[in-house]
Amino acid sequence: MKKSLFLAAALCSSVAANAALSTSPSELINNDYVKEWGRLKLVGNQLSSESGQAIQLKGWSTFSINYNEVVNCLTQDGFKAMKAWGANIVRLAIYPKNSNGSYSQGTDAKIKQYIDWANGLGMYVLVDWHVLEGDQDSGNPATFQNEAKGMFQRICSYVSSQKYKNVLYEICNECSGVSWDNIKSYADQVLPIIQTNDPGAIVVVGTPQWDQNIGEAVNSPIAKTKYPNLGLMYAFHYYACSHAHLLGGMQSAAASLPVFISEWGSVRFDGAGGFCGDASDQFLSTLEKGGNNGNQWISWCYWAWGQKNETSNCLKNCGASYTPSDLTQAGEYIVGVLTGSKEILPPPASEAWCEQPIPASGEKWGVLNVAWFDKSGEGVSYHDANSSAYKDDEHTIENPEGTESKCCNAGAVYSGKSDLTECFRYDECVDVSNSTAGLGANWGSPGDGYGNEAGDLHNLCSNEPGEWVIYTIDVKTPGYYTVACLTNSTTNKNGSIGMAIAKGTQPGQNGNI
Repeated sequence: MKKSLFLAAALCSSVAANAALSTSPSELINNDYVKEWGRLKLVGNQLSSESGQAIQLKGWSTFSINYNEVVNCLTQDGFKAMKAWGANIVRLAIYPKNSNGSYSQGTDAKIKQYIDWANGLGMYVLVDWHVLEGDQDSGNPATFQNEAKGMFQRICSYVSSQKYKNVLYEICNECSGVSWDNIKSYADQVLPIIQTNDPGAIVVVGTPQWDQNIGEAVNSPIAKTKYPNLGLMYAFHYYACSHAHLLGGMQSAAASLPVFISEWGSVRFDGAGGFCGDASDQFLSTLEKGGNNGNQWISWCYWAWGQKNETSNCLKNCGASYTPSDLTQAGEYIVGVLTGSKEILPPPASEAWCEQPIPASGEKWGVLNVAWFDKSGEGVSYHDANSSAYKDDEHTIENPEGTESKCCNAGAVYSGKSDLTECFRYDECVDVSNSTAGLGANWGSPGDGYGNEAGDLHNLCSNEPGEWVIYTIDVKTPGYYTVACLTNSTTNKNGSIGMAIAKGTQPGQNGNI
């Protein structure tokens, strides 16, 4: 009987919404999500309705609400169009520095107006303090800490005075060049203001490296006891054409943290380039319950609502009509997702590299070759955290044709070979290398990958918390098995290795640890 197994080097439908809400595109405008779901809260790690029902927010993020590319799209007609096209949330991007200089309290009036309109339509709003390196001169949220405190003080007080239930807060977007400890220190300045002025609110906290390195928050989350009257969630951002290597990290983080995808797109991280529909489908499938290790319905906002000369932009024109002809390719795609007219396929199944027989023929034991993990790639057959990549340490080599080929396999990089393409599975991020155990001068040979050469003895190295690998093995004889592994003197004694039979397509998905 063939089984899928995953090895983790770790610390160790649609929304389940009220049946009263219509999913028919012609009737979506009549839904009142706020009336049905009320003030949102966390139940465990799941974003839920006031009554405790699991819900999933889905909608758009705007460009800066003060930029010309979006101002004309943020009218009452624009909000109605978002809702008619299936959105139940809009993320308002509020830049600390506007196109005409520093933040002005005059922007408060716009924020309040948009919150009023959304509330009248029964939609939720995510108020996003949009720190971003480049446009704002700094990726450090502390640079604009005083402005942030003032804005949240005023907006939270307004929301509370109006007794609105439809507002969530994102305290910092895409911090960069700062540590997670720096972000937590900033949060300790802003969160008390929200807790005092709008107790019970859901608050999304940004994570390091442009909201990509959510693993830092997994290892050291903000203590819930510090802010008992807030529902703290953690941001993750994803762009389908350039972030496939980050997918497994988000899936793993969902087992520990309440995750909110406050921004994602179907293009490159810079909003340009081609359109990656298949990769977008794969990403969306991981946000469904059962598609991630925490079995969460994960909420999301798509970048971007507005007119701008970027592939990520969803609108060609803004006005009173908002017909399908006004949509770009990105707009057509996401409207199909929001209205339910586009089918999102389940995540691809992990495909075996080879089926390893356990026990071996004629024996009572077998050997699992750790290099023969399944071959379907990051987020499907493995997750490699590769946190060193966040420190500009991704390895790039040239293939025999002289063109660049990224290699993040530490085993290949440190093999000593001048041509890393000779190394076994060199272009995959799982850190495998040939074992030096008893092989002498043969250790540098990658072998043929099927156990016929001495170089086929492999090891896993450079393991980090949260990493996992899937193997397909052929269990020849049912029974109980004892599992043992060799480690070396450099192994972290505080670490652990866990294994599970994977009944789903990702580790932890209906599996038994």
